[in-house]
Amino acid sequence: MQSIQGKTAVVTGAASGIGREIAFELARAGAQVAIADLNLAGAEQVAAEIVAAGGNKAIGVAMDVTDEAAVNAGIERVAKTLGPVDILVSNAGIQIVNPIENYSFADWKKMLAIHLDGAFLERRFPSIWASLAEHGIDMSRDLIPVAPAQHFHSGGILTDLHGRSTQRGLYAIGEAACTGVHGANRLASNS
Repeated sequence: MQSIQGKTAVVTGAASGIGREIAFELARAGAQVAIADLNLAGAEQVAAEIVAAGGNKAIGVAMDVTDEAAVNAGIERVAKTLGPVDILVSNAGIQIVNPIENYSFADWKKMLAIHLDGAFLERRFPSIWASLAEHGIDMSRDLIPVAPAQHFHSGGILTDLHGRSTQRGLYAIGEAACTGVHGANRLASNS
């Protein structure tokens, strides 16, 4: 597996839950981590916990992934403080669980904006595109090879319908899995 020692990572939706744990794992692997979240106090708290646990440099960043100006300001702060973004984990998301007949259009649009606009962020990081280009990969047309525990680099670990990957003993489900319907995995998830 390629080392991420000294790389700069941004994890959206990282003030709690899965994003928080991903940020800790990235820090343990040697990355500098920006905890990006709507909840700035929570993001700063997670960053402080990472540093206290012996992790590399970590910062909290206010970021609303549905607001282009907020995303640009957050990424600019990360670049000035930690350096260019090498790794992006587009983790920000919400769950609005309702029967479809009770689902308001406003809630539907809010959920789509957070999930899809957040994923759009990946296209906006030239250092990620440059890194892939160095390996002969064009993200607009090529599949990105995935190593175990690196779904944050590609959008999912390739699995069969039972969650099995090509790596013996490695299973992935939900947002960590690449089944060909990654966005649908997230939209349909109740986890």
